[in-house]
Amino acid sequence: SGGLEPLVSKGVTLAILQAAHSKGLRTRLYTSGHFFDEEVRNVILTNCNWVRFDISGVSEEMFAAIHRPVADKYNFNQVVKNVKELLALREKEGSGVKIGMCYLIIPEPANYKNLIEAAEFAYRIGLDFFAVRVDMGSVVRKFNSEEIGEIVRQVEIITENGRQGKYGNMKLDLRGIEGEKLEAKEIAPDMQRAENCYARLMKMVVNPFGIGFVCDYVEHPRNARPEFEVGDFQTKGIKQVIEASHKIEH
Repeated sequence: SGGLEPLVSKGVTLAILQAAHSKGLRTRLYTSGHFFDEEVRNVILTNCNWVRFDISGVSEEMFAAIHRPVADKYNFNQVVKNVKELLALREKEGSGVKIGMCYLIIPEPANYKNLIEAAEFAYRIGLDFFAVRVDMGSVVRKFNSEEIGEIVRQVEIITENGRQGKYGNMKLDLRGIEGEKLEAKEIAPDMQRAENCYARLMKMVVNPFGIGFVCDYVEHPRNARPEFEVGDFQTKGIKQVIEASHKIEH
């Protein structure tokens, strides 16, 4: 995935994984972990070398705050259930696929405060690796010195825990939190261009859960705000949504 959810187009994604695997290519999947069913699990176990789940909150409350505005449908407990089912099926089938998670840290909501908790969560449910990254698409201000100090403190503890074997064989990937990323002062350039592009503001998009937004930048869960919602296409028809939409001063 390049930042969107590959299993929204399940048939295409699974076909690509199978075709690539059949040609001897190494295959990886980066997913939210929501759109899982028996077919997806079976293809992953037989055609993937690696799968990484985007889990940036390890409590129901933080997960809902980070992955808004669809927490009622894309919720923490369901994603954890899907991960555990994949792990259990891997053990049963003897698959060699590596399964892990990526924890994207941002200043607000302050999920960076829960790095140690996230590493312990990953180990507790039996993941093979735990990665941390700075979500540059959401960092609209730099981490301040106090926040950086807290991140460094937790990273040192996680690293030492790893050396002492407290996470068993789980691999730690902490390369994504270098100082220059933590101190980013501006919105990432592609996000800045998106904000300034009038044409993009006029292109309505519908997310995988049927909610319409005025453009694809504000559709992203970490950027979404209720005032940019056009309506719910799952519960209403297109005509109803369009007629009920409101003018947005921006």
